[in-house]
Amino acid sequence: MIKYQPYYFKLITACFLLITLFSCNFNSGDTPFPEKELGYLQPVTIPLQFSAEKKLTWDTTQKGTVKPVTRKLDLDALPSTPYDSSGFKPFTNKPAEVRFDFNSLPEAPFNLANLLSQPLHFKTSVLSITASAKMPAPNQQKGKPLSIADLGRLPGPNADFVGCVLKDKNGIMWLASVERVYRYDGTQIQTITVPGGPHLILGMVEDNEGRIWYIHPGGIGMIDMLAGTNSYSTKITGPLNNICKLTKTENGFIWVANTADKAVSIIDPLTGTYKKLDIKTGLSDSTAFGMLEDENQNIWISTTNGGADIINLSTGKIKYLKKVHGLISDTITAMAKDKSGQVWIAEYSGRLNAVDVKRGIIKQYDHLQGIKKNNYTLNLMCDNKGRLWKGNGFGLEIIDPEKEMTRFISEKEGILGNVIAACTLDDYKRMWVGTNKGLNIIDQNGETVHPLGTTAIVSLMEDAVGNVWVATSEGATIINAQKNSMRLLNKSNGLSNDFVQGFFKSNGKILVATNGGFNIIDPIAKTRQILSGISQAPWVGYGWN
Repeated sequence: MIKYQPYYFKLITACFLLITLFSCNFNSGDTPFPEKELGYLQPVTIPLQFSAEKKLTWDTTQKGTVKPVTRKLDLDALPSTPYDSSGFKPFTNKPAEVRFDFNSLPEAPFNLANLLSQPLHFKTSVLSITASAKMPAPNQQKGKPLSIADLGRLPGPNADFVGCVLKDKNGIMWLASVERVYRYDGTQIQTITVPGGPHLILGMVEDNEGRIWYIHPGGIGMIDMLAGTNSYSTKITGPLNNICKLTKTENGFIWVANTADKAVSIIDPLTGTYKKLDIKTGLSDSTAFGMLEDENQNIWISTTNGGADIINLSTGKIKYLKKVHGLISDTITAMAKDKSGQVWIAEYSGRLNAVDVKRGIIKQYDHLQGIKKNNYTLNLMCDNKGRLWKGNGFGLEIIDPEKEMTRFISEKEGILGNVIAACTLDDYKRMWVGTNKGLNIIDQNGETVHPLGTTAIVSLMEDAVGNVWVATSEGATIINAQKNSMRLLNKSNGLSNDFVQGFFKSNGKILVATNGGFNIIDPIAKTRQILSGISQAPWVGYGWN
């Protein structure tokens, strides 16, 4: 290998630079400007020329023969099944009506100020709460006609039974199970362990200070998230194996049934004291279930055998509404108020009373309106559409009094659990339903989302008289919305194949394309004509509608 010395290398480099400099032409005028250096040439227009005409020859080679076969087909004679896109069924009869005079009801004097005030004797401790944990997204039920999802199992043992659901003023959902309260913001969940032993929490309410009150058979408690404390008292206890609703009235007091005193307790959250309303002070029965406040600030109390006690704090009167005045029964288990101001009262076997104080009318709802017989009512809830959600021991009923329809939802329709302990509407108008098997979230106001189930729909078409033809892999479903009926046309009653690909209508006739050929149906002549011998690819016919 030749090794160059440094001075040889410098000499060669200098010579190369001199040759390069003297070879350059510094006369810019003699240098031609490169026309393609700054862009592309302008487009050149070239006339479009067609090739010479050629005669088009159609391929008319017959590889088979079309043999139309005509048979009788009466679409109206096909088996019919009920069809209802909402899932609701109309009442068989209108509800019975009973007249009553609210002002003439028996009454007694009542003065809340005269009741003895007692301290709750809270024991306050540091809040036992877990760090926020991400909760899986609700599981949408598959293969069900309802838009319904379940939240899955809540954290901790014995968490299957969701006995209470509450939405606070910030839209946070509070869930209650055995010995635990859960704070759920839609993504993150926190678990709060409450004192008093392994009891199912029966009711919750938020006071004016944003604190969450809860009750179970062992006592009553108050969760203060800002202070990080849990206050607990055994002075007030809830019933065993039943719902005990806490109700906050307009003046901020909390009303609750108290089994410890066989009375109704009226709690003042600001002072931590309560007053007792029992038989001696005006209560009609020693056992109460729940309370509500109507649009006139009257307090309604449901009792076991005394009907409804109605307290007017401003007039100092307590009225008694019983069976003799128009109620179906004196044993009341749940109450709710609708958007028109009516008070709904459920009795022990599930029948309903709609009490309209303004008009002096009580409407009675039973099995003739679709109400299930002997179905103990645990809770009532009115939604934004005026529908009544009735939680029972054997499923969920939704009553639409305006449209006079009702529907029943059980595990068969996709709800998780048949013991419906709680119903609460969230900010998105979804109903949160607590059951013995967990939490369900029902959308679309409980209406059917998939009226034909989960069968894959290939194509749709409306015929000349308003029937909707639905193409599926199981035949053609013909829906008559006016008659609330649907009929199935498939291979068993004349169609060439069960897999229907699409439809085409012309001159009153309907062509049905299937995997087994074409079918021409004439509803007027009541005939069907099958064109056999025509092969058809599986994708032909999609989108014909």
